Amino acid sequence: VALQNLDVTFFVGEFSAGFSFMAHEKVWLGLALRLPFSKQVADLWQNVGAALGGFGYSRVKNDLGGVGHPTFRFGFQFKAHEKLDIGLMYRMAGKIKLTGTTETGILTDPDTGNPLRLDSEADWFLPHAFAIGISSQITAKTLLAFDFRMQFHGADKSGNKNQTVVAKNDGVVLSTIVVPFGWENTWSVKLGVEHR
Repeated sequence: VALQNLDVTFFVGEFSAGFSFMAHEKVWLGLALRLPFSKQVADLWQNVGAALGGFGYSRVKNDLGGVGHPTFRFGFQFKAHEKLDIGLMYRMAGKIKLTGTTETGILTDPDTGNPLRLDSEADWFLPHAFAIGISSQITAKTLLAFDFRMQFHGADKSGNKNQTVVAKNDGVVLSTIVVPFGWENTWSVKLGVEHR
């Protein structure tokens, strides 16, 4: 088997507008409205037709992009002590509907032999996320901060275990390509120190 180059470019970002207000002298509440967007360009070997029984693997080129539905991020900050703050954050899951084109070597133009350029769509999910943060002013000049975060990439309905790209020609589904990402839930811990 000859060596071949594979290429993937994937980008996810979001526009966000938020505000916070003091609900009590020790409690702040925050809310942000998020509008996610994404661009995905790939040139890979992928499992073409897996959802329909499978045709095996073939070279596939995808050029997809889109804007998702608005979702929210919620925040809560509590001043437990004059030198101790506790914060909680929850990010709602979101979905971006990607549209664009797909080309695969299995489906070709009978006249030219070139791959057909098919209208395509797929979904990309931004998973639920939860974080807790604690900061402490341990001295007049030193701040210590701790952060724990969970992201649920492996969730059944809002994770990215697989991505299914549906390719159509004149509204007729010609190819269903399943990309196995196998993403799992992740967690991270961060520790920070600030000294003035």
